[in-house]
Amino acid sequence: MSQENVETVRKMYEALNRDDVDGFLQLCAPGFEVRDLPELPGSSVAVGHEAVRAWWDQLFDPFEDLRFDAEEFIDAGDRVVVLNHATARGRGSGAKVEMHFASVWTLNDGKAVRFISYSDHAEALEAAGLSE
Repeated sequence: MSQENVETVRKMYEALNRDDVDGFLQLCAPGFEVRDLPELPGSSVAVGHEAVRAWWDQLFDPFEDLRFDAEEFIDAGDRVVVLNHATARGRGSGAKVEMHFASVWTLNDGKAVRFISYSDHAEALEAAGLSE
């Protein structure tokens, strides 16, 4: 079922880039957990659909044109590692923001149950039971 997991995560990125929280949450289990990069301002852990909605607002509100480009999807069975390139423009300042990070998505029965972000790609691969 791992290729299906990659396709589910791909659909989740499509929802992110449309700012479609409802479409995103349709692909998540009720207890879906998000763990931000710890070094980000306001970094948090959100568990459950309502908490993820609040996280989503916190993520999207400060920016215009926020986009997550998945540069690579790596199949790791019940996990999918994604190498990301995020870009945005500050809503008030117009300042351009850009960052690279990795994420590990854990899925169960076709639904995402956890999303953890890592600033280091090797750390994300190790967390998914893979190595470079």
